[in-house]
Amino acid sequence: MRTGSRRWVLGCASASLSVATLAGCSQSSATVTPVASSAQTRTAPAVPASEARCSAQDLSATETGGCSVMNQPWSIITVTNTSGRACTLHGYPTVTATWTRQGRYPVDVLDSGIYEVTDPTPTLFSVAPSGHAWFAAGTGMGFEGPQLTFTEIAMSTDGHTTVARSLRVPVALGATGRKGHPYGITVTAFAPGTAPPT
Repeated sequence: MRTGSRRWVLGCASASLSVATLAGCSQSSATVTPVASSAQTRTAPAVPASEARCSAQDLSATETGGCSVMNQPWSIITVTNTSGRACTLHGYPTVTATWTRQGRYPVDVLDSGIYEVTDPTPTLFSVAPSGHAWFAAGTGMGFEGPQLTFTEIAMSTDGHTTVARSLRVPVALGATGRKGHPYGITVTAFAPGTAPPT
């Protein structure tokens, strides 16, 4: 696991927090939903110099897998190029906002690997039309703060930090945190394909 960089995502904290309960599972029982595509390879293709970076407008995103192991819930988020032209991804998604059922909630974002998913080496790669890339998002349940469930995250792929220029993805990530501090969420780098290698 590499040393990650931290970013702050601000939001309006709700006075009442929901209680999330995620069942534990092992690596072998973690669920990852396959996404049909002809672009299943994890080998990054050569990238033409003129190819534009993927923006939120070029992509759709969905939670396609996840679990909770050792009090560390995680989700796999798959993005699909819906633009009709190839574009590039590089590095980490920028989490611009998170929500619970009670509303927007502030988080501290860490770029790193998580307990069940090794951080891929950040690389520049091309995503063909209808092709896919993935990243993992994880939280923790081992702190003294109240339990909540993140029900949606907004993330950008090209460094923009406004929610309006982000993809909003429904998720189900339980979390606790330190009292008086934003809760943590960790994201891995983008990688080609639909799921981490097994």
